[in-house]
Amino acid sequence: RLSIMASELRVTTIANNAGTESVDSTYVINGSAKVLLRYVQSTDTTNASFNISSESDDSTGTFTANFSNNFSDGNIYVFLTIHNAVKAADTSRHNSVAGITHDQATTSSAAEVSTRNGSHATAHAIDSDGNVSFSAFGDLA
Repeated sequence: RLSIMASELRVTTIANNAGTESVDSTYVINGSAKVLLRYVQSTDTTNASFNISSESDDSTGTFTANFSNNFSDGNIYVFLTIHNAVKAADTSRHNSVAGITHDQATTSSAAEVSTRNGSHATAHAIDSDGNVSFSAFGDLA
């Protein structure tokens, strides 16, 4: 009969087998992404995720990523990229950008993301037909 015990590993430094390279464990804990998401809004498809409970397609060019495990507060660091699946001859979406919606604060449990073509104006909202990659860093609650 297999028995699994919960435990805690406490270390100050993590090193390779040879002991020639090491890093303070604080960098590993604080420097690791706590949320990862690859999402295609135009098809409402999640291609990959970590610590995401769900996404909601709020409107054209806006979706909300809901976290499985909350952050300690809404002061998180977010990194976003967008890759539209357009043909080289179609230049209409080459200037697409993704960002956190400025009129809705990022909370400890969710972040609203906007995708726009060339401007942050609502008139330029697009449902990305490629991956919006989203990662968030901060302290979990």
